[in-house]
Amino acid sequence: MALQDGGQKPPGSEGEVFALQVETPSSSMPLNPAQPPPPKKKGICFCLQGPPVPPAQPDQSSPAEIIMNLREEWAQSSTPPTVADVWECAGVGGRARLVARGALMTGPPDIDRRFTICAYSSILIPVIYFYLVCGVFLWHFHAWLLYCSFGFAALTAGFLFLTAFTDPGIIPRPALQLMVPGLQEEVAAAMGLTGKPGGRKEDLLLMGPTNPIMLDLEPHGFWWCKYCHMIQPPRAKHCKDCNCCILREDHHCPFLNNCIGLRNYGFFYGFVVSLCFLAGSFVVGVSLWLRDGPCSSLGFGTCVTHKPGIAILYVLAWPLVVIVGLLLLAVSLFALWHLWLIIRGRTTREVLTGRSQGEGVRTLCARRSRSLIRGKDKIVFPDLQNGV
Repeated sequence: MALQDGGQKPPGSEGEVFALQVETPSSSMPLNPAQPPPPKKKGICFCLQGPPVPPAQPDQSSPAEIIMNLREEWAQSSTPPTVADVWECAGVGGRARLVARGALMTGPPDIDRRFTICAYSSILIPVIYFYLVCGVFLWHFHAWLLYCSFGFAALTAGFLFLTAFTDPGIIPRPALQLMVPGLQEEVAAAMGLTGKPGGRKEDLLLMGPTNPIMLDLEPHGFWWCKYCHMIQPPRAKHCKDCNCCILREDHHCPFLNNCIGLRNYGFFYGFVVSLCFLAGSFVVGVSLWLRDGPCSSLGFGTCVTHKPGIAILYVLAWPLVVIVGLLLLAVSLFALWHLWLIIRGRTTREVLTGRSQGEGVRTLCARRSRSLIRGKDKIVFPDLQNGV
């Protein structure tokens, strides 16, 4: 009887699940003398019951192996690859997408699709109704409200785009840090490890969860990310949807298909607040149209007889006002929640998990560092045999 993989725990199992393999020779003894031996089939596994198995782990190759594989793959190319070219390779990037050759970044293509469609529809349908149906009436009697709604709509669209397509603060994995000149130093500075153990280039090839350097860093809030296989600085978290570590991650927003972190949290809060004002202008504008519009002067019965199209729009307005009003209430409470987090200097994940560092540190007005993922940066394969 032998443990698979030489008796080592499978990666990521943390001792929760392991397997036994039965050898085929006829002289092998049963597991329990009081019980008949198991069937003599090579490769049969008996797994002990335990907690649910975690999601599939990323590629377990070391940074050196990843770099050597990429070097062989691009050996025949006349031009060096860029970060955007190798981002989707195993062990280099996560599931977040680089758009427009790395100028923009957003979340995975499929995991949030239904939520994103729901969010965009909830914004576009009321806005289209508001301007096409109520626009002329508001232009003549309440032009100020129409002007305000234009401004709120523009702010909402702008903040939505910036939130959904801005790098939230992804930390490059070790292989990518070694392949982009100067990137490792930038990452070390972002994590507060410049010139310190764990922040040196040679540490990337030797670091592990049981490395003495890692054990020394843990009391200071640093963690080991078992998915990205690298040091995770204080307040950073790994997003399992994007499969990336994010600096000061607040949460993953499925409605905007992106993580909310250090570099786009301000845009996100601006989107939430502007959306509240946009929804409020819709409720007020449509309510004024219902009160003073065509059907109110003619009477609903007369309107049905002589202007059935207006009557239908009048009927549709009521459920829209109710739905948008409920959404306004929910988004307003959400905005107040984040206002409380901003005042406390906390993130959503820190509050929900109880794991926090940096009480009172700024979140909304904190300095936005330069993105560490730049799709147009050229890849330079290091000579690992002579040192990095």
